Amino acid sequence: MSLQPQIAPANALFDSVVGNPAAHQGSHQYINPNAFSLPNLGVNGPYRVVANEVAIGMTMPKGIVELCRMRLTPSAFTRSLSLAAPFSGAEAVAAGFFDDVVDEAHVLEHATSSAHELTKLHRDSFIATKRRVRAEGIAAVRRGFEADSRERAMMLGA
Repeated sequence: MSLQPQIAPANALFDSVVGNPAAHQGSHQYINPNAFSLPNLGVNGPYRVVANEVAIGMTMPKGIVELCRMRLTPSAFTRSLSLAAPFSGAEAVAAGFFDDVVDEAHVLEHATSSAHELTKLHRDSFIATKRRVRAEGIAAVRRGFEADSRERAMMLGA
């Protein structure tokens, strides 16, 4: 079963609240910004979360730095971005990448339950509060992506 039908409404909600600053920057696939806005769920298993840009010879984009600054603990922020440290599911929760991890068989059930809990909130108050809580971070993310775009344009001579 594909989770795409469930993801589309979350993407639309995120875009209505804060916009989509990470939409396909060049050929490198960036973190989905929803990971830092709505409840974020990881899957138990042999998986690792890693920001591997430094390990593969890339400089971490400014926009991603700001997304991670909004979400990660100070220690995890440094270890993840500067050292490309991998995090298991439980470590990723402690670091701030995920709110929770569940077994793969329970992902849809947990995500549906979390989405249902969100429907109990007053929509306009949720949106206004989320904007207020995240305003400085979102502005920093946007500035970061804009700076990344300007740098890329200068490198390409545009």
